[in-house]
Amino acid sequence: MGEDSPAPRYSLTNGMYSSMRHYIIGTAATLLLYYALFLYLGMILVEHCSLPLVIALLIPLFLFLLQYLLFPKIADGICSPIEWQKDDTPYPEIKEVLEGSKNKGLLKPPAWGISPSPFPAVFTYGHHRGNCRIILSSGLCEVLSPEERKCIIAHELNHITTGDFLSIMCTGLLPLLLFLFSWNILLVGIGLRQLKSTRTLALFGLILWGISKILYFMLYFASRAREYMTILQSAEDRVLYDTALAKIIKAQSECIVKNENGLKRALALNFLGNMDPWRSFRDTLDSPSPAAARNDGLFSDNPWNSYFELFFSHPLQRIQEIPAGEKKKGSARTLLFTKEMVLYALPLMSLIVLIFVPHFHLGSIGGAILLWGFTFSLVLAKQYPRIKPSSAADISSHSHISALSGTPMRLKGILTQKEIFSFFPHLLFLQCQDMELPAEIKALSPAENIYDDMHIDGEVEISGWLRRNPYNYIEVKEIRRSSRKKIFSSQYILCKFFIAYGSIFLGLFLMILQQREG
Repeated sequence: MGEDSPAPRYSLTNGMYSSMRHYIIGTAATLLLYYALFLYLGMILVEHCSLPLVIALLIPLFLFLLQYLLFPKIADGICSPIEWQKDDTPYPEIKEVLEGSKNKGLLKPPAWGISPSPFPAVFTYGHHRGNCRIILSSGLCEVLSPEERKCIIAHELNHITTGDFLSIMCTGLLPLLLFLFSWNILLVGIGLRQLKSTRTLALFGLILWGISKILYFMLYFASRAREYMTILQSAEDRVLYDTALAKIIKAQSECIVKNENGLKRALALNFLGNMDPWRSFRDTLDSPSPAAARNDGLFSDNPWNSYFELFFSHPLQRIQEIPAGEKKKGSARTLLFTKEMVLYALPLMSLIVLIFVPHFHLGSIGGAILLWGFTFSLVLAKQYPRIKPSSAADISSHSHISALSGTPMRLKGILTQKEIFSFFPHLLFLQCQDMELPAEIKALSPAENIYDDMHIDGEVEISGWLRRNPYNYIEVKEIRRSSRKKIFSSQYILCKFFIAYGSIFLGLFLMILQQREG
């Protein structure tokens, strides 16, 4: 690249393990829970068949290994026919990014191909970094600009350089196969519902579908950690990545509505790509926010909205909370993804286990410890909220490209200075119209790492109209000053997280032991 060339709007990670330690906590916790679920099923099998206990320990490992071996072949079949790209590719910008990966810890650029599907999706898979391939759908290439395609490919390359794609190779196939199998059984059962014998078939398909969704959500928890840390590495131009992701999600919804015959294929690609499954069924996309958009685009302040975002591996809000051009991963950012990954994941899955596994007794010591940890985690969720809107409009829903409908959105709420700073730094890079910013924010350097300073100096008042993009307007007002507040260090907060979720793990472990002895 010449000296006069503009700086790249994407970034690649140097080395396989450069950011591994930052998301290993969230991913490991999810995989352990995934393992514990199959371990419990294995113990039930061992009890009924009088098999050695070691069989129960090997069953989850066998399932991991089987998924790892079969995933690439099945993914190739789902995406076939794949047009593998060579030197004469119609997308030279993608080739440019891939060729640059030679200096980023990869011995050779990964193979990449185009799947002839109008459904926009992209994902990476392979047995190891040497035989990884990146598959893009033709629909994705059509909806994105060349610069956006480069940003998305750089993001996928970072999955390879960090090696985090292996976690999905070991866990992603089983929920996918259960999903496809249950979907076909359910369709057959519903299609032949006039026959009494098929009602049981439809019910069986519905049960399998529910199991696949539980496993799928567990897979999402693992994906959120790896996606968050990969975005930290690749979102050098966060607004560009934000725009690309918003385009993909909107195009997904339009594709499914216009092409009902390709629904099953689209769902399979959707499953592989971990992209917003149930929001794609909407004929219009009010917002790519995790919360459910209602009331003409305004977001309800229902507290359950904070739980809905569990079902997204690529929530745009999380991308916007990464300062543009900032690569330093401080303790506060570790807290951010740990809260997203662990704060809700383990209690929710523990509750699912308690509901669906009747052998667990709440009166046992393990059950008591688990419920205490679950309650403590909910207290933490309330004690350290990401945002507290005071009206029907959720401030977090406006920290990214939303609506895409041209409808002005009103925002009324109370924000702390830390939250304002997390909301406004990227706006300094955009064109603001009639935007009145207080002196505290005007003096803030865009490169300043605001997340390392874990204290709140008060609240500030902001009013005016901000033009984020040609499709969306945001009005910010009635943000008032308040007294100085103090937040304990992130290490102290993480310590409380550790106590809460350590109790959940300990409770599950004791309950399994009690069941074994009983």
